[in-house]
Amino acid sequence: MPVFKTYMKLLWRTLPTVMIYIFLFSGLLVIMSKILVDNDGYSDVSISISVYDEDNSEVSKTFYEFLDNKYDIVSVPQNEELILDGLFNAVIDYAVVINDGFQEKLSAGETEGLFKSYHDAKGAAGVIVDSAIDEYIKSVCTYQIAGLELNEALESANATLLEEVSVTKETFSESASGGLSKIHSLFFQYFSYIIISVFMSSACPVLLKMNNSNIKKRVNSSCISQSSQTLQLMLGSAVVFIGIWVLLNIIGVFISGESFGKMHILAILNSFVFTLVAAGISILCTAFIKEQRVVNIVSNILSLGMCFLCGAFVPQSMLGDKVLAAAHLLPVYWYIRTNDMLSGLSGEIYSSSSYLLYIGIQLLFAVFFFITFILISRMKYKEENQ
Repeated sequence: MPVFKTYMKLLWRTLPTVMIYIFLFSGLLVIMSKILVDNDGYSDVSISISVYDEDNSEVSKTFYEFLDNKYDIVSVPQNEELILDGLFNAVIDYAVVINDGFQEKLSAGETEGLFKSYHDAKGAAGVIVDSAIDEYIKSVCTYQIAGLELNEALESANATLLEEVSVTKETFSESASGGLSKIHSLFFQYFSYIIISVFMSSACPVLLKMNNSNIKKRVNSSCISQSSQTLQLMLGSAVVFIGIWVLLNIIGVFISGESFGKMHILAILNSFVFTLVAAGISILCTAFIKEQRVVNIVSNILSLGMCFLCGAFVPQSMLGDKVLAAAHLLPVYWYIRTNDMLSGLSGEIYSSSSYLLYIGIQLLFAVFFFITFILISRMKYKEENQ
């Protein structure tokens, strides 16, 4: 198999460029894996407040404990100018003064004039703390109306409002295993860009050199038929493409450090199908590109252009309708849509029929690219031998 051996020798020279892409991709994944935090749980927003108790009663102290358990208490001198400075410099988000007579008014069921507050009228912290205080006072009054003494009403309000709520994230899919983790989703999202770039940087230069007139004359003067030449070239390309696909997936598994689930296996299958698409794109480009320096230009246009238009870098949900309508004509769109469905990013519920449809569309693109390349190669061969 002389054509196959020549292909592999030429490929070896492109290895440094390929490894640069892979190392950069791996570095990006490592950085993102450190940044990303699993947000499946729920936690309150951390808000810093200052509390000034002018009533200094048992009831006001109980209320102070409620605020202390719910927010971060920051000590700022009780001076209006210093309080406003603290708000301006973001030392605190909110300040509340418990007015004198707080216990007496609350015992009588009065809710007016209990507090004096300082906060940014446009900030979210003011709304959040105001709402919590209002809810607390209403709860205390409700318990008093129900017949509880003030101290008992305060204890009941504290127990109710400080109780932690367990939030469970439900996944409405055919699989109970849930979607992909964030790092896996990120890996498969950027996979579309890196696989096209790597293939264009490895396969295209080799195939261009194989199309060199001197090499072609040597091959054509041998007893190797045109069909055998094409088959050996495709075999060499297949070894490269599958090898890179396996290497990238190993890197993804190693960095994430997570076990395989059903959705992960489906995502890997999706990436393999797209690998065929990327292989078809890179091989087909060699039928039109004649110079080595043009490869990088075409590679950047295709990889960056399709990935931006189809949602690899920007979520598809944020793209305009006209952009998405055009993206339907590109294979990357269907790859990203499948990945979003598996990871739950798009809100689309996973179903086997949708998955097979999206995979099938990608396969049609791959078949189209390979058939077009074969037809163009045969046409050129006939022209050269006329």
